[in-house]
Amino acid sequence: MQTRSSYKRYREHETSEGRKRPLRCRAQPPVQGHSTPLEVNSQPLVITATTLLDTEHKEKCVHGLFVALPTEILHSLFGLLDLSELGQLALVSKGLNQAVEEYIYTHSGHRRVIPAASSGGDDGVNPLDFRKLGFLLKRVTAFRSLKYQLKTASFFLNKLKPVHCKICEVKGTSTSYHCFGELLNSYTAGWDEYKKIRAYSLVVSVAKLDERTNKVLSRAPESFPWHEQDIRLFHRLIFLIPAKSDVDYGFWLTQILKPWPITFQARLLYLLTAPEDSRGCVSWTQVCGCSNVQHSSGSVDFREVARALWILRTCRCKDWSQDDIISIFDELTSTPNSWCLENVAQLLMLSGSEVTHGVLGSRAISGRVEELSVLLYYLAHACVSADEKMKCSDAGHLKWFTCVMRHVFALLPSAKDKRSLSTKLMATWQNYLTALFEENELDGDESEHEEIKEEFCTALTSLTNLSAVLAEMVVDVTQSEP
Repeated sequence: MQTRSSYKRYREHETSEGRKRPLRCRAQPPVQGHSTPLEVNSQPLVITATTLLDTEHKEKCVHGLFVALPTEILHSLFGLLDLSELGQLALVSKGLNQAVEEYIYTHSGHRRVIPAASSGGDDGVNPLDFRKLGFLLKRVTAFRSLKYQLKTASFFLNKLKPVHCKICEVKGTSTSYHCFGELLNSYTAGWDEYKKIRAYSLVVSVAKLDERTNKVLSRAPESFPWHEQDIRLFHRLIFLIPAKSDVDYGFWLTQILKPWPITFQARLLYLLTAPEDSRGCVSWTQVCGCSNVQHSSGSVDFREVARALWILRTCRCKDWSQDDIISIFDELTSTPNSWCLENVAQLLMLSGSEVTHGVLGSRAISGRVEELSVLLYYLAHACVSADEKMKCSDAGHLKWFTCVMRHVFALLPSAKDKRSLSTKLMATWQNYLTALFEENELDGDESEHEEIKEEFCTALTSLTNLSAVLAEMVVDVTQSEP
């Protein structure tokens, strides 16, 4: 006890004399910006105002040099920044991230963020503001859990509902959905598939889209044209069109289609990707009728439908087997009624080898020779027309058709079926050419004569190019017989 009291008196004496303890030195703030030299462990130390701020307020200061500012002034400064700059500021430190998050939830923050994102007056709507808002929310919630990120998204989606209504009144539904698509894709950029699935479920639930979709798909096509158009615009402008790659497109399309049965999947796929008519609605009946034999190919644009089928089969093969694609294709080409076979062949040619081999191969295995002969005829006609339209000197589409023919012949169960397919395919060509010749004699219009002549030349060209392939296949079949 005596030793401790002596040591205590010694330390009090040292302190009263003004001597500083080396390892716990403190200095008064410098006057008018001058530094204060100190010696710590016999080494000179220069302490500036920034050093003092970092040392004396280390535990209290989480906003850096903003510590001296009241919250009201800090929020006023935030209000002067652009949304992209505010998002970058939120990534500087955890403390500033917290301060920016507190700001966007205040009344002044709502007025700064949401009206800037909407631009919902008569001056127009800028989708770039929605994209900036998405990046701001992404950066503010970058260090939070997925549950909190989805909660933030739900909060601001509900806050933006009046903005959606206002934009719809001023500029239309398509403009509003386009803006919200920019918001969603910027907010979910870089997320993995699990997070995007949760985000998709959130958006659909907030929009209450499942009820309308079920209502539309449960009735005949064109029963609710306004709902059909709304569902089409919603999915296309928010998810499909903003997709940066085929992989992203396939992911969002899978989320849209998978919850429904096969029949609904086919109808929904056509609803989302089919061409529009002059009214801006999906044309359901245009694909079903072929009024005459020489119905010109390419009258309906199936490129986006074919691209969707190709992406599902190639980029999302883990979710869609070949049997799934075949089932969807069969349902698709019988909606609302059976399609014209020329339109079916046009869709097959645009869908690529994976889809074509699967669809025609399933018919070959089941021995549906009659249907195969007509489909292959129209497919050859579409390939020759595509080569002529594109002025392909190497006949690339016709070479592709030759590969398809070989694949189909290899899958036919017997040599009898192979000979039968060759015979019926040639008979189909003969009937087609005969019908063209007869119609040319009956019709007196010169313009119609020219169109029929072009059709006749196309059919003759395709038949000439295909004859050698068929002859070679028949020889192979004959030689393979015992």
